[in-house]
Amino acid sequence: MYLKGKTYECSFCGRYFCVEHRLPENHNCPNLPARTPLEWKVEEKPVEKERRAPEGELHFVKESGEEPKPKGKMKYLIPLFCTLLILVGYASYNLGYNNGSDASFNTGYDLGYTHGYVAGNISAYELGYTNGNLSGYVLGFQYGNLTGYDLGYNDGYLKGVIDGVGTGYNIRDPTYQEMLDFIALDKTDENEYSENYTCFHFTADVKSNAFKEGYRCGFVYILFSDSAHAIVCFNTTDHGLIFIEPQSDEIVTLTIGQPYWDRTRYPPPDYNDTIISFTIIW
Repeated sequence: MYLKGKTYECSFCGRYFCVEHRLPENHNCPNLPARTPLEWKVEEKPVEKERRAPEGELHFVKESGEEPKPKGKMKYLIPLFCTLLILVGYASYNLGYNNGSDASFNTGYDLGYTHGYVAGNISAYELGYTNGNLSGYVLGFQYGNLTGYDLGYNDGYLKGVIDGVGTGYNIRDPTYQEMLDFIALDKTDENEYSENYTCFHFTADVKSNAFKEGYRCGFVYILFSDSAHAIVCFNTTDHGLIFIEPQSDEIVTLTIGQPYWDRTRYPPPDYNDTIISFTIIW
């Protein structure tokens, strides 16, 4: 068998033994001289390589389980080297993490900004265009309608006065009772409201009928926040200015900043009827 670990050669018999059997008396050396153990001279020669024992002989070798320990300065250099590796690795990690984080942040920021800018610009443009177009149309229509009506009325009125000179027409402001009697007899309120016959037509017909009766009647243009309305008025000689809703023949009150329709009698309409301003055209 093979002897593992250090082996020792017996100086008497020339055979190799383990540390426990290296002495002549421990392996019954056949060449042991007849002298006392104190006179023996044992030469121990450590052998680094494994030796093969002669066949037929079994010898036990005690193996050591201890790892070889570093000698000299190596026992200090190894921990120092490991510490340096840890520090270098940690520094490399921080450097890579910071550079990677900055690069990812910049890339994400640029992409997010670009996409957000494009989406926001498109949404804002569409919303602004729609609202601006609608508001501009409504406002332009209202002012254009009012301006056109004023110009047409003034030109028509002037031409009517010129053409009517000498025909015998003489209009005046009615009394309060005369106004009530005229409104009661007038049938304009029985007409049906439609797209082709609106509040402007109701007002124009009442004004025309009052003129035929010799009464001065005013065309009242009321402006709301997003729409408009038209009614008539009479400057009575005994009760002053009276406003009439020609669609119902009711006496109404106009107050800037307040709703037009009486909330005690009518539910709120589907539009904002807060009075912004009103204009009287005689």
